[in-house]
Amino acid sequence: MSVKTFTTGNGNWSDNAKWGGAKPTSADIVVFDASSGNCTIDEAAYCRSIDCTRSTNYTGILTHNADTMLLIGDATAGDSNVALRFSSEMTYIPVNYKSWCNFISTSATEQTVNFKGKNTGNVTYSAVSNGNWKLTGNQGSSTIDTMVAVNLIKGNINLNGYDIHCGYFKTSETYVRTLIGGGGKIYCRSGILNTPASDSNIMGLWRMDETSGDIIDVCGLNNLTYNGSLYNQSGVLNGAIGFDGSDDLLKNLACNFNFGSNWTMSFWLYMSSSNTTYNNIMAYYPSVGAQQLYVFNTGKLNFYTNTEGMQQWDTPLFGLNQWNHVVFRTINNSCTLYINGVAGAAKTVTMPAGDATADFRLGWEEMASRQWHGYFDEVSFYSRGLTDEEIKQKYNRNLGILFDAAVSTNLTLTTPPDIILNNAGNVSFLGGSKNYGNLANLSMVGNITMSGTNTFKSFGITQNNNTANICGSILRRR
Repeated sequence: MSVKTFTTGNGNWSDNAKWGGAKPTSADIVVFDASSGNCTIDEAAYCRSIDCTRSTNYTGILTHNADTMLLIGDATAGDSNVALRFSSEMTYIPVNYKSWCNFISTSATEQTVNFKGKNTGNVTYSAVSNGNWKLTGNQGSSTIDTMVAVNLIKGNINLNGYDIHCGYFKTSETYVRTLIGGGGKIYCRSGILNTPASDSNIMGLWRMDETSGDIIDVCGLNNLTYNGSLYNQSGVLNGAIGFDGSDDLLKNLACNFNFGSNWTMSFWLYMSSSNTTYNNIMAYYPSVGAQQLYVFNTGKLNFYTNTEGMQQWDTPLFGLNQWNHVVFRTINNSCTLYINGVAGAAKTVTMPAGDATADFRLGWEEMASRQWHGYFDEVSFYSRGLTDEEIKQKYNRNLGILFDAAVSTNLTLTTPPDIILNNAGNVSFLGGSKNYGNLANLSMVGNITMSGTNTFKSFGITQNNNTANICGSILRRR
């Protein structure tokens, strides 16, 4: 075990020279002090612990790039049993929710974690065998990105009277876990938006949960005829509709929503195999013009109009053999494509005029070698451009909090934390009968699902519309 101190001057974590010869490994204690320059985490970074207050307080900027992991912890506890300790004077910048921070441990020794209330990207608490963490400061704040997930996979977390702020909180593994509140709270700030009852601009919503017959539009406007038999496949949310890559498609030959210059379409898509060129997602044919959305065989998405031809996005890419959330949005002919919450560059595309009724198809426009092979789930159409925040929330699958366990005894709640949900989405307590803290400020549009008889100190709900359901048994503990 050695101590690695980031030197003066600005630089990257991957620069060996900034660490005096070699960048840290999982065996090293990482120190940032008053002499350390600004640092950018630009690759998967490993360390035993991070301390920004070990000698003098760090006052620089630590920038954590997206899609990079900071893995903290190893066979024994860090310096003075510190896993992570930020300073109040420093600035921590996660580029987005994909700036991952993973705590990994093989030791039962309790290690402290103190983000000093600074907002984070996704945070995971895991362990190879044992893991034991205690907060000594708040994790995140009220301005946390609503996409940020906090996940307890294995081991113990003691909130120790401090708070976790996140988009959604999840503990749904089969491993043995303990969550100790000690007077702390979990704030979940994800949202569930854009249901027919809450958004007059939603013109089509297909859940894809049918087991036979037409695919129903929840808005009651545009049911789809299914040319196929792969009903009730495993989806992102409940069921999905399958496409065999041969002749399956969904269609409505008199669809009554108008694709103009402001609209959004959202899909959950799974592609099992690709054609040699195009794989059709959507096609819209008014009397004059055409609009089509494809996945190319390279994973790049393409949007075609008869007015301007094919437009291709080089990034982000569509992944094969996995669920992808795809959103196409146009605002005054400025078009943006999103895959799994990440936006590509905006492109200007003049949209052709639509009609009061037109031919609308999903999964195949009935041209050779363009059939979709895979699954569709949770498809929606809006006659406006959704905001970036709304698109993030849709990718977040409207989760608020999830307590789940295949073996209910594997999750223990000790002096359980209060749960505060602001505009939160679906809430699940599926770990069997348990005692919880207070559940408060739940601005309900999603559903509450429970297994067993769950006991709360108090249970307060503000319901925004009539789409919410509560399934399960609730007791109030006095």
